Amino acid sequence: MTSSYERIKSECKKKNQLWEDPDFPAVQTSVFYHQTPPFTFQWKRPQEILAQPVFINDSTTQFDITPGKMGDRWLVSCLGILYLSKGLFYRVVPADQSFETPYYGVFRFRLWWCGEWVEVLVDDRLPTINGKLAFLQAQNSNSFWPGLLEKAYAKLHGSYEALKYGTLLDGLADLTGGITECIPIRAENVPIRPAIMYSLLDTTSIVTCTTSVFYHQTPPFTFQWKRPQEILAQPVFINDSTTQFDITPGKMGDRWLVSCLGILYLSKGLFYRVVPADQSFETPYYGVFRFRLWWCGEWVEVLVDDRLPTINGKLAFLQAQNSNSFWPGLLEKAYAKLHGSYEALKYGTLLDGLADLTGGITECIPIRAENVPIRPAIMYSLLDTTSIVTCTVNNSTNSTQIRNQLEKLPSGICVGSNYRLCSLDKAETLMGDSVQLVRLRDPMSLGNFGNGDGYNGDWSSLSNSWERVSVQERDRLLGNWILGIFGCPLRISHRSSRIWSVFTLIPILHAMNPPCRINHANG
Repeated sequence: MTSSYERIKSECKKKNQLWEDPDFPAVQTSVFYHQTPPFTFQWKRPQEILAQPVFINDSTTQFDITPGKMGDRWLVSCLGILYLSKGLFYRVVPADQSFETPYYGVFRFRLWWCGEWVEVLVDDRLPTINGKLAFLQAQNSNSFWPGLLEKAYAKLHGSYEALKYGTLLDGLADLTGGITECIPIRAENVPIRPAIMYSLLDTTSIVTCTTSVFYHQTPPFTFQWKRPQEILAQPVFINDSTTQFDITPGKMGDRWLVSCLGILYLSKGLFYRVVPADQSFETPYYGVFRFRLWWCGEWVEVLVDDRLPTINGKLAFLQAQNSNSFWPGLLEKAYAKLHGSYEALKYGTLLDGLADLTGGITECIPIRAENVPIRPAIMYSLLDTTSIVTCTVNNSTNSTQIRNQLEKLPSGICVGSNYRLCSLDKAETLMGDSVQLVRLRDPMSLGNFGNGDGYNGDWSSLSNSWERVSVQERDRLLGNWILGIFGCPLRISHRSSRIWSVFTLIPILHAMNPPCRINHANG
């Protein structure tokens, strides 16, 4: 039976042309499906990049692969391990391929996918920036197998952007077909015994070492792991005395995750599904906490101890700003455990976070598409048919995830934060006309309506727009506005204050029913 690879080569030979993959075209969306990079990729074949490209350079045994401008270092690390095991390497990267005649621009790779080996075909057009490869590449040789293998892996996942969510363990499994696991080098302050390491070397194929906080980057300080009682005198798991969401990313946490937790916190039913309330630091206390996260299509229970990374005695990542609650840092640790390290979380997005924390299906629609703003009827429909509708601002000038720097627009809206869309209402003015208002809630607002905190455009708390309505109409509109609620006009004469001029995207969560079973991920 003729393979797809041989069939494609035969067809290209008859047509006297190079293959172009219809399933993974050379377009921008094959690279980024959500974020918008500040440049356009040019897709080039290896002969358009180097004068004498080769598939595998047999003249060197040195592994010289780098991630390039936009590649993923975890994948480079996986390829480094694969490259050291030639039997595994040539299973994934068949050596009988080259750029020599007959050459048809098609290459094949074998990857372990959903429990079986699959052959992935790609054409050799690779994304470049200013004539140079944008992703994985050989630093000191003319080999192109790294970029082509990365393209095959990206094709399986739908885009290059999707690879940024990968981990070392997942990568090693996909590239070898093996079963991966991770064990701590030091458990309960007891280092791993040499006998265990000898046993691992005798009974397993590949043993590697990595870290819990940073698996690639090296921060300019050392983390001290402390339990909550070593940080505060009276820690609590959840502080029921306050309804205010006061979580901050700390020195090194991720603002996208804070924003997701803010939305989760506003929906108590969803919140307590993820964060079981029957846990505390009171006696009996054993230093173990559990959380439920949606992972690979099912709810899993993740157990963590309560040792958290600190810098100079203060939490390094997520923390409560004005209370003694520790659920944010412990939930973040559980999420980091699923992804392999805290560093891996920096590649997360708002949509993925909402999906993992709720088990729902997420989507994102533009507030303004092809210069046509979203219609009020669509927003009404979204509020009627979905569980959570939010508005956010996507900074298209920066394709990287903002971590610690809070960026605010002149309107007072924070870039990257999720504002809960509560309802639509109309303000009847003294002149007899009406203004369509959108009621939004900022989960991170630290003040009541009227203190000037947050949004400061038309119909904000200190705006003179309220002088256009009667006292009775103002009382009606503001009667049920609670902490963090503010109004934003849908259509008014001032362009800078329209909702589609303030926000860019509407992330939507279609939440599912509560889980009927829990699987355990104890690590």
